[in-house]
Amino acid sequence: MISFFVLSLLIPLSLAGKDCVWILGRVQCEHDPTKNLNVEVRVWDRDSFGPFKLIDPDDLMGVTFTNEDGRFQLDGCGDDFDWIPGLNNKPEPYVEVR
Repeated sequence: MISFFVLSLLIPLSLAGKDCVWILGRVQCEHDPTKNLNVEVRVWDRDSFGPFKLIDPDDLMGVTFTNEDGRFQLDGCGDDFDWIPGLNNKPEPYVEVR
């Protein structure tokens, strides 16, 4: 059985409708440690859901690969359009391990 664990630290930095994240983490396969190397890790900004994803798909904020120990460092920024005046639409980051 293969299991992956991701520990991450999200630090939002607000800059005029733009948010940035810095992520430190580790992907760990307990049954086969050789699978810890070169795992692709992405951080995305969730923009919409369901059929609306065709109109406004999630935005890629950053990509990296793990080292031989499964550790990675990743940072990226994203911004969302404020659809409703006066209501700040901030990015909602999430991590994807591929």
